[in-house]
Amino acid sequence: MKCVVPSRAVRATIAATAILVFVGVPNSLWQTGASHAQSAPLFKNPSNVSAVYQIALNGFGIGSFRYTSETSKTAYKLTSDVDLSLLMGAFQWKGVSRTSGQATDAALKPGAFGFDFSSSLKSGSVAMGFANGSVKSVSIDPPAPTAPDTVPVKSEHLVNVLDPLSALLALTQDKGGEPCNRRLAIFDGKQRFDLQLIYRRQEPIEGSSDTASVCRVKYIPIAGFRQTEETANLARSTGIEISFRQAPGARLFVPQKIVLPTLAGTAEIALERIDIDTPGSGQVALINE
Repeated sequence: MKCVVPSRAVRATIAATAILVFVGVPNSLWQTGASHAQSAPLFKNPSNVSAVYQIALNGFGIGSFRYTSETSKTAYKLTSDVDLSLLMGAFQWKGVSRTSGQATDAALKPGAFGFDFSSSLKSGSVAMGFANGSVKSVSIDPPAPTAPDTVPVKSEHLVNVLDPLSALLALTQDKGGEPCNRRLAIFDGKQRFDLQLIYRRQEPIEGSSDTASVCRVKYIPIAGFRQTEETANLARSTGIEISFRQAPGARLFVPQKIVLPTLAGTAEIALERIDIDTPGSGQVALINE
């Protein structure tokens, strides 16, 4: 049984929540100085968030993505889990990611990132340690051979980067602007890449009077990627989109939907439910039927 199609669907959908969005899927399945000045807290409104997303390929449900975050004024902790079932249950995949870090100087500084996955075919894990905004250690189990056409990752590629989950948290922070027109530097344990968000349009949210801001997501490979046509196609793609709705009381941008065209069809991850609990504001629940 060949699982190239499922792997593309997995990385496509998770990539966004980035991608998000692309969160925590290893490349084998996917074929991604401290300041001593006084710090200002990034999270002016600390919150606890719990969200559930449904994943589909060509309109057919294939799994779910769950995400939780806890933020104080200067620290954060995130977890996510993905469950996929394809080919009428013949292919099962589960991935769990977790990260924690500090938020000072208006920037996220990861401390530790972990990812564990298991499937019908294999299992493994990725662990990374950070210090002062840079990757200091990487452990991949089982170790994977490096293909000859892989662009090598150098030490300069690992400075001022985010892990995939921290990147998702960065995307959701409302600093008084709009969610697009930003660029994130990400390292997933194997691949160093940037995600650039570019404003595309506004669109109505079904069942709501609100509108969502739709951003085009441009994948920019930096290092650790294979120089294949698949990588080139992903980098050239103009069809990757992520839409955000605003939760003003929590000062958050909520990822509403992620769309990514793949060779297997269109992958989509869509919000089903989100619960946001902020001090002084109580609980806010956004539900999509």
